[in-house]
Amino acid sequence: MRPNSPEKAQNKRDGESGMITLPEAGYTPANLRALLKHAGLTQQAAGELLAVDMRTVRKWCAPLDSDHADMPHYRWLQLLTKTEEMKND
Repeated sequence: MRPNSPEKAQNKRDGESGMITLPEAGYTPANLRALLKHAGLTQQAAGELLAVDMRTVRKWCAPLDSDHADMPHYRWLQLLTKTEEMKND
């Protein structure tokens, strides 16, 4: 990310408003781990929230050079929505 890029400016604004600041844009294993930490969710709790096995979430969180599996985009959006709803409750 460039020092004055729009993404960096957006992340800064989000961080100031109490929203999570993700290390990268979109789904990445690092962003998923950051989101789970921010939401206070374990991998098992995230699996239950999304109705998937905890081993699946573990693979989504795994570094790319290990036993990694890409998280489907719709699941990423679903998790973002559900964690936002949890925050608003």
